[in-house]
Amino acid sequence: LTHDLLRDDLGFDGLVVTDALNMKAVMRTFGVGEAAVRVLESGADLLLMSTNPHAAHKAIRTAVTNGRLDTTEIDNSVQRLLAAKQRLGLHKTRQVSIDTTRHRVDRRSHDVLARTVARESLTLLSNEDDLLPLTPPEQYDALVVTLSDSEYPGTGRTFINTLRGRPALETVDTRRLAPRPAPTDVNNHLAAASDYDVAIVPSFLRVRAWSGSIGLSDNHHDFLEALGAQEVPVVFAAFGNPYAPSGLDPAPEALLAAYGSGDASQRAAAQALVGTAGTPGRLPVTIPEVAEKGAGTSLPSVAPREGPPESVGMDGQQLARVDTLLQSAMLDEAFPGATVAVGRGDVVAKLDGHGYFTYDEKKPVTTDARYDLASLTKVVATTTAAMLLYEQGDLELDAAVARYLPDFAQNGKEAVTVRQLLAHSSGLKPYLDRDERGPSRGTLLNTVMAQPLTYTPGTKSEYSGLNMLTLLRVVETVSDQSFRTFCRTRIFEPLGMHDTGFYEAGNTYDWVVPTTDTTGTHFQGTVHDPMARNMGGVSGNAGLFSTAPDLTRFGYMLTHDGRIDGRQFLDPETIELFTTQTDVPNSTRALGWDTKSPEGYSSAGDEFSALSFGHTGYTGTSFWVDPTEDLFLVLLTNRVYPDDTDEQITQVRPRAADIVHRAIEGPSRPLLPGPSPGKSLD
Repeated sequence: LTHDLLRDDLGFDGLVVTDALNMKAVMRTFGVGEAAVRVLESGADLLLMSTNPHAAHKAIRTAVTNGRLDTTEIDNSVQRLLAAKQRLGLHKTRQVSIDTTRHRVDRRSHDVLARTVARESLTLLSNEDDLLPLTPPEQYDALVVTLSDSEYPGTGRTFINTLRGRPALETVDTRRLAPRPAPTDVNNHLAAASDYDVAIVPSFLRVRAWSGSIGLSDNHHDFLEALGAQEVPVVFAAFGNPYAPSGLDPAPEALLAAYGSGDASQRAAAQALVGTAGTPGRLPVTIPEVAEKGAGTSLPSVAPREGPPESVGMDGQQLARVDTLLQSAMLDEAFPGATVAVGRGDVVAKLDGHGYFTYDEKKPVTTDARYDLASLTKVVATTTAAMLLYEQGDLELDAAVARYLPDFAQNGKEAVTVRQLLAHSSGLKPYLDRDERGPSRGTLLNTVMAQPLTYTPGTKSEYSGLNMLTLLRVVETVSDQSFRTFCRTRIFEPLGMHDTGFYEAGNTYDWVVPTTDTTGTHFQGTVHDPMARNMGGVSGNAGLFSTAPDLTRFGYMLTHDGRIDGRQFLDPETIELFTTQTDVPNSTRALGWDTKSPEGYSSAGDEFSALSFGHTGYTGTSFWVDPTEDLFLVLLTNRVYPDDTDEQITQVRPRAADIVHRAIEGPSRPLLPGPSPGKSLD
């Protein structure tokens, strides 16, 4: 391995250091001298922790004398060792400066490396009935029982915290089994397990020198077998010791091996369980009655995970300038608070909340704050609904709207097509005034159906909320469902967007970020848009409330060819069709979506590519995707508080987009310590 694979094939020219040579198995099998000779024969440069250095040295000299060891290899090892000392400056200064330690240790690139190694080594040894990953639309009540050979109560905390809040895990209840548990604890845990859909058991078992054992304690072993005998499926995650599940009968339905027990390994294992990390690892040893050396089932990453910007080729310091921009905007009272999310590749590289719900600074904005999306409703709900119906063959883009809604043919609109509604080139006027909307949803929709044309359809594009109200009726007619039900069952639940939906007008919810209209009317859970309020809060042009984490799942789907959670939500051809600029003269509109203006102002800034698509919302929201970089940006604000006259958001949006795009250092892969394309992190 060292000579052929490491040195020749991989070109590694660094130091190879042995593990501790005082291990009982090594001493018992080979003895001090033979062990020293064998590791040098294998290609090691430096021997670690020999129990008798003098005996080891004598054996090495003898091996050189009788020709067993080649002095050339030893000379090469000495040269590598001296070169390493020279690089570190040890020939000049033998002591490390404490003052410079913080600049060299625990850097972002080191964290990225630790996370990468932890994920890439995860080994899935069994997965009966494809239990893993635990992803939407399924919902699980999960019981987590932590096994540890330590009395420390915080063992496994990172693992548990990473599981909490995942879209498929409706409940995550936790228990702990002590090294020497009371029988009542064991019985209580076993009795509780029957109330859950899945039992997750992380095991933190350290391999101790001279202990004579590397397996589970009898107490933990018996508990796992009793748990496995119940009907609840068991996921066993072995941290630091892959031998832990040896001899279990019945074996857990899913068995995951992580080779460390630190935060990086805990986080990676939890991510693998919920599909936000893959399992590419292979078992380096044979585990009796469990798996052979080389075993491992590869599962891909199928959903977004939070991670450092550097893990996807972005500069974290540059990306942090978004925070400075938002803080400055809040000081200028552009808006009282905001959430921002940036996704690239498989990673949500930024997810932060800033400021407060209102300027009284009583309730801080967190990442899960729910915002009135305003016109983002047009793309997240209405356009997506049209895309789904188009894919299943129930909606033809070039069919006349009157084919689905005969009453729409009034006043010369009989030839207006579904495509023209989506491209905002239908000829309908932008909005209905207050005296036109009427007292009810039915009256408003009847008014829309009776509208005359204001220009020849297809000759230009004029942004209109009436297009989306018409599409709402088309969706309801074609699907034979209410628009609210269709969006919930066909879009939000399948995508795991559990904090996204419509609220009935007139209600107040303290978890919603408030807005205010020009009359000073305060809304907190009631849609800001007047026409949507007349629709009862459920409309095609506005009315949707959501969070930044939910929209990251929507963005992940769009940047992954329509796939999420291992399922095809939309075909990539459909996404391309609906996000490509139409041929309407002098228009940037795609179908439902907008595209980046080729010149002049764009809320996507200057750096997003010409293939970018997105949309904005009147309340201060925006969503942009650059498919050339697998990049998306979500910005949610309530710039319409305390009134809707401030326009500073029009400058914040493009500046934020430019900052995000300029943070890209290279391809969407980890920026690791040492020389790398682009700027070095060290």
